[in-house]
Amino acid sequence: FAFSDSYNVLRTDFYKMVELKISSTGKAYFDAIREDLINEDLWNYVSAKIVAVTTDAAANMVAANKGFVSIFKRNINKPKLLGHKCMAHRLETILKHAVKDCENCHIVADCLKKIHSFYSKSPKRLDHFKKFCRDRQITCRRPTKILPVRWVSSHHLAAKIVYTLFDTIIAHLEYILGSPLFSMDRTTKSIARKILRIMKRSDFLSSLALQLDVQGAFKGLSEILQQKGKSILGVPSYRQKLLGQMEKI
Repeated sequence: FAFSDSYNVLRTDFYKMVELKISSTGKAYFDAIREDLINEDLWNYVSAKIVAVTTDAAANMVAANKGFVSIFKRNINKPKLLGHKCMAHRLETILKHAVKDCENCHIVADCLKKIHSFYSKSPKRLDHFKKFCRDRQITCRRPTKILPVRWVSSHHLAAKIVYTLFDTIIAHLEYILGSPLFSMDRTTKSIARKILRIMKRSDFLSSLALQLDVQGAFKGLSEILQQKGKSILGVPSYRQKLLGQMEKI
């Protein structure tokens, strides 16, 4: 919350977990927060002093009528209350909408998830992959998961590992198909074949590289915006860096 006293603007942070019910609507969030502030004898103070609210960009937070911010404004009779969306979330949303109509982007993302699942769910496969890399004096990096709530950086890291170890992963999957160690493991061999079919598509590697370029432009700024107190407001260098990266793309 951002509060204003009689003379200037004062920014005050409250770090407290507020218990929510099953519902996740904007009204449910508002009711839970109001109840907690009333119990803490802070509701009147907050209502009088608050000037801004920052949330993510989800509909239950920012929808015009039923969003948390709109409900807050109406209940405290402050139509000019500033509702500010999380910038890291907005960057993620930009990329999400940008790739919505890109078939290759969905294919690449699905394959990255399959590769992570293939190794993470089987210690046998992962240990064999590590040994495969060691025997060939290749620095092994475990494929990582794409986290929908960790913004651009998790997408970028998952893609970078597969891009860096592209030839090694293909060689390992092909080795599995002919290895006596996995001769009776039909599930492993079936998944390996599916991943190989996708990775050997003529446009897979170029699509993966393009996504890395796009994600790379947003990743640094996204990570900065997730740090406490960081903002692109009033920092021309951050804005210029982002615009410069977009121009390169």
